[in-house]
Amino acid sequence: MSNLIELLFEGVAKNKVDSFVVRMSDEATLKSVAVSESSDLDLRSWQGRVLEILESAAPKPSCVSLNLNRVELGEVTLTNPLIQVLMHDGNVDVSLSFLDSEISCDTADCVNALHHACLDISRVVDARAIICGYEPVSDQKTRFFTGATQGPLRRFWE
Repeated sequence: MSNLIELLFEGVAKNKVDSFVVRMSDEATLKSVAVSESSDLDLRSWQGRVLEILESAAPKPSCVSLNLNRVELGEVTLTNPLIQVLMHDGNVDVSLSFLDSEISCDTADCVNALHHACLDISRVVDARAIICGYEPVSDQKTRFFTGATQGPLRRFWE
């Protein structure tokens, strides 16, 4: 049985949101896209305009959801992830949700490879925090990592 993993980049710099999402979806096939709080957008041509779409719903919280066939983060490949970009109170968070059975990597230590890739990405997108763990990611007991700190489930796949 597979379990859902959440990977959260909190407080991503607004000026880096679009390039972050485009980078994650660049080599992927977009399976679907959806937007909360908006019914009149032509989503067939979203073309990486995530921030513009989110700001069109302001001041209400809004979310752009992208379902992809895969995302590559360093040596790690996530199959069929759901990317959600949430704007709330002027902040932007980016989360990826995927099954633990749909993660693969070129190294024996997938969690460590994912952690290092996320640390690198968080510096590029100026994320305030990164958190990864089993759903819900708010449960500290089921985390793989929080920022640079390893979580209780750090050695889960070893």
